[in-house]
Amino acid sequence: MVDVAIGSPGVCVMPAFLRLTTHKNPPAGARKAAVDVGLAFRRLFLEPEIQGALGADDAPYWRTALSYCVEGGLQAMLDEYVHFKTTS
Repeated sequence: MVDVAIGSPGVCVMPAFLRLTTHKNPPAGARKAAVDVGLAFRRLFLEPEIQGALGADDAPYWRTALSYCVEGGLQAMLDEYVHFKTTS
């Protein structure tokens, strides 16, 4: 459950979106956009090349992909991306 809370692409992208605004509440469409980004990551992780890169172990593949996001710092990467895009 903790991995889902800190590594799920849809969950990780929401704080990055919120950094784009000064409002405490997400702007209209931010939740849908976060879902869309999460689904895009899901499609990416279902590509055969990505599945091969992540390797196969005894855990279900979704857990392997989620662990990859947590260990790879997906939240930090998205934060850096948003920061870079807003400052340049």
